Amino acid sequence: LGPDRDWRALVKAVRRQLRAVPGNGLGFGALRAFGPPEVRERLAAAAHGQVVFNYLGQWDARPEAAGGGLVRAELGSCGQDHDPRDPGSHPLEVVGAAQRGRLAFTWHHRPAVHDPAEVRRAAEEFAEALRHIARHARNGRPGR
Repeated sequence: LGPDRDWRALVKAVRRQLRAVPGNGLGFGALRAFGPPEVRERLAAAAHGQVVFNYLGQWDARPEAAGGGLVRAELGSCGQDHDPRDPGSHPLEVVGAAQRGRLAFTWHHRPAVHDPAEVRRAAEEFAEALRHIARHARNGRPGR
C-alpha cells in the first residue's frame, strides 16, 4: 500500500471484519479440534495461510490501582522461547508486542522457503506503513 492509500478507511474496514467474528474467534480452536467433522475440515482448510500475525499485547501496561490486574511483574526472557527444531505453524510468522512505549515485531521465516533479503524488505515496508499510519493518526486528519 502506498502513501496515498486511505489508511483510516482500511483500518475501519479491518475493525468491522474483526468485530464480525463471534467471540473474537476464541472458540475456533476448540471447534477445529472437537467440532463436528464438517466444521473441523472447513476450519482446518482455512487455517493454513502462508502468513500468520500474532499480536501479544502491551506487556508493561499497569493497572491504576496498586495490586490490581493480572500481571504484576515482568521477568524477561529465561532462555529461548521456542524449540529451534520446531518449524512453526506457517512459513512466515510475524509476532508483535508493545513494551516500554514501543511497538516491536519479530519476523520468523524459513530460509528454504523465503529469501531472507525478501523477508527483510517486506519487514521494512511493513514498518514504513506502520509509521505512515501513526503519522496519519497523530496529525488528526479530518473525517475522524
